[in-house]
Formats: sequence, C-alpha cells, structure tokens
Amino acid sequence: AKLLFVQNDVPTPDGFIHTKNGDCRGQGLELIKKYGEIIVKPNGGGSTVGVTMHITSKDALLAGLELAWKEESKALVEAYIPGKEATVPVWEKADGEIIALPAIEIRPKTGFYDYTNKYTHGCTEYICPAPFSNETTKKLQEAAVKAHKCLGCRVYSRTDFRVTDDDKIYALEVNTAPGMTSTSLVPKAAKAAGVSFPDFLDSLVKLSFSIDRSSK
Repeated sequence: AKLLFVQNDVPTPDGFIHTKNGDCRGQGLELIKKYGEIIVKPNGGGSTVGVTMHITSKDALLAGLELAWKEESKALVEAYIPGKEATVPVWEKADGEIIALPAIEIRPKTGFYDYTNKYTHGCTEYICPAPFSNETTKKLQEAAVKAHKCLGCRVYSRTDFRVTDDDKIYALEVNTAPGMTSTSLVPKAAKAAGVSFPDFLDSLVKLSFSIDRSSK
C-alpha cells in the first residue's frame, strides 16, 4: 500500500517492512537517527493491537518488533509523525462518482488512539466535520480519494491520517472494510454530509450487488 501511495502522490510516512527472519535493525536505527522517534506495528493488523509508539532506542526497537511479530511475521517500521489524528471516509455513489465525506478529527482524552481509546465509551472525542482549515480539509479529502483509487477499493473505504502542526498530512493506512455500526466513524461522516445511516447502508448494498465481477 505504501509503495502505491508513493507512486500516486499520496503522502505517507517514511518506513519499511521488517520480516521476522530479516535483518533490518540497522535500517530502523537509521530511521530513529533521521526522525528522532519511530513507530512499529504489525503490517496487516488492526485495532492498534501490537503497536509500539515513540521508539527512540535500539532496545525499544527490538522490543517493538517482538511485540508486532506476536501478531504476524511482518512488522511495519515507520517514522513517527507528531500531530493530530484524522480519518476520511470515501464513498462511491450509484452514478460512479467517488467522493470524500467530511473529515473526522480523533481526539483521545489520554494517551494515543489505542485499543482502549477506540473501544471504550467516552475515552475519545470525534469531531465531524473536523475543524481543519479549508485547504487542509481539501488535501485530506483529495488524498483519501487517491488512496481509495490506487488500492483498487470499491464502494467505500476510510483512510487514516496524521496532520502536523504546520498542516502537512500523512496517510497511514486505508481501512477497506471499516466499522459500519450506527456509532462507527463512516456513518458519522455520512450524517455530517446529510445522509442518514439507513440511506447510506442502502446505497452501499445496492452498489455492492451491482458491481460486475466477471472480469475480476
């Protein structure tokens, strides 16, 4: 995904894959030297399980890799991007138009957006539409649509971002099947765009069944 982001001008943090049998610790130390701190997480995991933030030393890097490898054999080592957490859902409409829904700013009340803050009621505040400048919002939405398209997503997706204090944006990952309960983030953005949860679900179902997969 990160390679496709780079090829399609979707800004993303500097990083690489470290396999369990590989020897890329030196590369990780170089990232620490260059950016001051890094993050290690399972490459294909979810819900922030197995993630280690704010790594600044060799010992912390090794511990972060071992934690990530408990989930799978590939760890993603990335530059840590300080700033605000944001996410932008993308919606493919019945007429084929692909649009970005309003951006959401994610504000954990303590710590970072980890498993507890994601799934414990009241631990995180979600602001939609996000209070970014018009220019930053536009950059986020354009990058989310690009990410959706370059990864070959269909119907809907949700791209997570970091937004720095000087309004630079970095795409972290695309959620190809994000949560779709009435309290999930995609329905929040749809509601902010004036689309009710039942109407949004109806659109997703109808489009999903209408896609011709015979050529896939």
